[in-house]
Amino acid sequence: MPTTQEIIAKYGKKIETQFNAYGPKDISYSREYIKFKQEMLPEMSRYKRWTNTLGNLVKIKVSEKEKIKIQEQLDIAHLDISSSQVVTLAIFSMLAVFFGTVFIAIAIFFINGTLQLLFIFLGLLASIFVFYYSYSTPKRLANSWRLKASSQMVPAILYVVVYMKHTSNLERAIEFASQHLEVPLSLDFKKVFYDVEVGKYPTIKQSLDRYLETWRGYATEFIESFHLIESSLYETSEARRVQILEKALQVILDGVYDKMLRYSRSIRSPLTNIYMLGIILPTLGLALLPLASALLQGAIKWHHIFVIFNVIIPFFVFYMTSEVLLKRPGGHGEASVLELNPNYYKFTSRKPWTVAFLITFPLLIIGLLPFIFQIEFLTNLLGLKNDYTFLELGVPFLQDQKIFDFKALPNGNTAGPFG
Repeated sequence: MPTTQEIIAKYGKKIETQFNAYGPKDISYSREYIKFKQEMLPEMSRYKRWTNTLGNLVKIKVSEKEKIKIQEQLDIAHLDISSSQVVTLAIFSMLAVFFGTVFIAIAIFFINGTLQLLFIFLGLLASIFVFYYSYSTPKRLANSWRLKASSQMVPAILYVVVYMKHTSNLERAIEFASQHLEVPLSLDFKKVFYDVEVGKYPTIKQSLDRYLETWRGYATEFIESFHLIESSLYETSEARRVQILEKALQVILDGVYDKMLRYSRSIRSPLTNIYMLGIILPTLGLALLPLASALLQGAIKWHHIFVIFNVIIPFFVFYMTSEVLLKRPGGHGEASVLELNPNYYKFTSRKPWTVAFLITFPLLIIGLLPFIFQIEFLTNLLGLKNDYTFLELGVPFLQDQKIFDFKALPNGNTAGPFG
């Protein structure tokens, strides 16, 4: 009779052989998932680095309600950071912007003796917005992730339905879809396998149902389609099973079509606001600024106009545009088919950027010349005057007309058309 140790050694070798037979498949999924989390999108990687650097300086306790909400967003965005790190980074960002503004205002006060209260107020508003922007970054990253993943929903259901029509096996159908889909939905499907392999869920159905719950409230048609696919496994009639699979594909197509129609109607008002803020307001503002400057007795300075029209308005237009784009529904067919085009390299080339820079940079310098000539350090260094007449530049018919025409104020300073 074999001893206990011999039996353990015999079956231990047999189990080890089985593990070696199935090991490469298990390791492939886990390695791909880890590689995916390491090779995040650029904005996600930068945000993760900032949270790991600044978010660990101080541990801030977050309420349980906010912790659950932020952690859910981080899980959707596949970020290995905590809710405390998110709040810490938001607070540090707000304080950095506010105190940076205060230090600049103090430096200006020591240089020319004027206290820039409006500049401090704008810095306070900017710090509040930076806090909100940093605090809501996990939500935007989660929406961006969902948007990229939802663009592959229709192909995902199509691959699963095609495979299930041939072979009624849910595990192999999801594996087939994960091999042919693009990221990130393909890696989400592999994560479904990953959770089963590590023992988090006993069956592929439970793991899939748990994953589908993350789309609750965002893509209900995707959940309904998969539930129909799961129900086809219990049908005994072949014709009925195929009919249910075709119904699953029809549900996802109708759902995406309806969401796109609702989105096209809902963005009319936001697009009008963007148009008014980005085009109408700057045009009317520049036309009314001389009158406003005269009524306010020169209270509007050039740096106020610069901050409002070159910083605040463009930033809000960019933010509003990004919010509108992030709310668009998925399933619009984003794919890498364009990369198969032989002329695709023209779209990725940096040459148009270089040509555009060479064209616009001289125009930018010309537009900044009035401000450059007001910098006494540069004009004294180069031996230039603050302003020139056309006669001095060799244009005799305009005679003594000045180029910039800066006006002299009673205190001896010069001012442009807006004071």
